[in-house]
Amino acid sequence: MLLNEYLSPENERSVFKGIPMSLRMCDEVQNLMMTREFSIKYRGRSTKTYKRNPSFCNKENAETFAIYPYSNYETNYKNTIKREYDEFITKIKLRKAFT
Repeated sequence: MLLNEYLSPENERSVFKGIPMSLRMCDEVQNLMMTREFSIKYRGRSTKTYKRNPSFCNKENAETFAIYPYSNYETNYKNTIKREYDEFITKIKLRKAFT
């Protein structure tokens, strides 16, 4: 999976958005979350069995999720995250090439 496919537009606070729930536990998302510099917000619609608050969606009923930086993170986070993410992917590809 490439998180670059889910980069948010520059005018939004999230770094990545619209990521399918099927990718929530993938290594790339897990490693990014282990930095403790980001939080996840779950996104989804109400259904016949789940009426959600307009400002909240629980994990069990989410269809997608977004990744946000914590507010104390540097203001130019999108460029930083993209650079760090690209470096991270390069390291993973190198490791796989040598195994």
